[in-house]
Amino acid sequence: VQQTFRGIALKTPAMRNRLDDLMNKWNHIWNLSNLYIERLKCIEIVLAGLEENTAAISEFEIKLASYTELPSDIKGLQIVLEDLMVLQNAIGQQQIAMDQLNDDAHNARKLVEKSRPNHRGPHSDMDRLDAEVNRLNSRWTNICGQVVDRMRGAEAAYALAQKYHTSYQTEVDFVDDSYGKLDSSAPVLNKAQELETTK
Repeated sequence: VQQTFRGIALKTPAMRNRLDDLMNKWNHIWNLSNLYIERLKCIEIVLAGLEENTAAISEFEIKLASYTELPSDIKGLQIVLEDLMVLQNAIGQQQIAMDQLNDDAHNARKLVEKSRPNHRGPHSDMDRLDAEVNRLNSRWTNICGQVVDRMRGAEAAYALAQKYHTSYQTEVDFVDDSYGKLDSSAPVLNKAQELETTK
């Protein structure tokens, strides 16, 4: 359009004004299209993060559900405690992705609102997306709380099992020692009986 305008020999101020209006509209449309592109990319990132985090949270929930009850032996408790520590580390790493999802959802809402300057009222599509992110955050908070509670329970059970095992071992050692003393004193008792029969 500008090349065509340059090719016109007799340019009038009205033509110049119309070209300026046309260029302003073109720039506005161009900027809006870039804003829409950014918005679509941001929404795509949010949806991918939502899918990734939903899969990870479901996996964590399945792992937590597999721990129905704590074993009663020390070795079993130690295995459960180690598994819970591994799960807690994985949750710590996943926290970064959850934080990123929340930031991306916030940025997406701002971009959508910016790309709809004439829109008044709620943005129902973004409200649905925010509700989905909030549901996922609720599940995430629940998992984090459950892991902490189960770690505390497993640690307490492990400490009690060790204390019980130590007390039990002390009693076993005492009984073994007492039987040993009793066995060693049996010949003395027999000698006392022999002495009485010789009198």
